[in-house]
Amino acid sequence: MTQAYPDNNPKTAVGVTKVPLHLVPPSTTHYLAMAFADGARKYGPYNWRDKTVSSSVYVAAAKRHMDAWWDGEAVSSDAKVHHLAHALACLAIILDAETVGKLNDDRPTPGAANRLQALYATNNNTEPKQLELPAEHPLRHITGDYEPDPYPHTFTSLAAVKSDAVVERRVPYVQEDVRP
Repeated sequence: MTQAYPDNNPKTAVGVTKVPLHLVPPSTTHYLAMAFADGARKYGPYNWRDKTVSSSVYVAAAKRHMDAWWDGEAVSSDAKVHHLAHALACLAIILDAETVGKLNDDRPTPGAANRLQALYATNNNTEPKQLELPAEHPLRHITGDYEPDPYPHTFTSLAAVKSDAVVERRVPYVQEDVRP
């Protein structure tokens, strides 16, 4: 979207090329500041810039705060700060630590989430809750009509998604021991 400006001020021409910080809702900035103030009291301000932090720790914390909010608790009982503000702070710390070279990126090997989301979107133009998988797909049991996978040591990978066709390829996978 192109926006016309009524002035001919040279600052406007330069200013519109900068990061559009005015698009961040001020309420979000305030909630985020409250969460960071709580963290600063507990751990010190900008502590993640002094010591390396692991992405898994902050992703897990963000998920716990989002789960608490999703289950009906708006404000954390200990800090009295909105759970979503805490979740935002966790994600902001990951971004900031990454930009200053202090992030231990301990994410697992990439999985199939992006491909599954693409498959879901492709198959759900009319009914967003129904996931239609090809009959031979190893996850077919989720939607019914499950038949055992004839290739139990592979999974179907979406190599390309087109409007009416999904190009698939079989790739090997290693099943890991997931015992607690």
